[in-house]
Amino acid sequence: MKALARPEPNPGGGAAAAYGALVGFALLKKVVRLELNCRQILPEQHRLWQGLLKKVNDLAEVLVELRDEDGKTYLKMAKAKDSGRNSSEFASALQETIQCPIMIMENTQKGLNCVATVAENCRKHLLSDLLVVNQLFKGAGIGACYIAQANLMLMADAKQQSDFRKTLRQHSEHCLKLFQEVQNSVFSRKKFLMNADKIN
Repeated sequence: MKALARPEPNPGGGAAAAYGALVGFALLKKVVRLELNCRQILPEQHRLWQGLLKKVNDLAEVLVELRDEDGKTYLKMAKAKDSGRNSSEFASALQETIQCPIMIMENTQKGLNCVATVAENCRKHLLSDLLVVNQLFKGAGIGACYIAQANLMLMADAKQQSDFRKTLRQHSEHCLKLFQEVQNSVFSRKKFLMNADKIN
């Protein structure tokens, strides 16, 4: 947090997006552990929650690496600018600054899939926490997309830029679709008194 608050370009938005997703994974992990510690848990339920815990832990570990990698790719690109923006060195470094946020998006989508499974099987009093996780993953995924789009503006190759834009659009649409599916699942189970359509 202190590093993010410094008046320096690195770490930046990509690392912040990964950090937001990591907060979501921490809360998701709490929910899964609470279910694992339930006294009335059946053997098949124990296997389900144990498998989910491993998956959540694995995804979180990947995001820690991506959080750190985002800063490294930025520094690499900044250094490559010295060779000229039309150089192959700069083009390669720039591509890495776009790929890293895309991988952050991919991992938040996997996280949203985990949330969907947890929402179908957890006890109702834990559903509110899942709504928070859902928002964190959505914010992280869309935030990472914004960072990739900003870096993409520096790309000279029009065809490659177009291909990346298509990939980013697909990822952002999929992220929003998964987010809405989880929202609908949680609201249908919890039967909130509030109108779900009024919550963005």
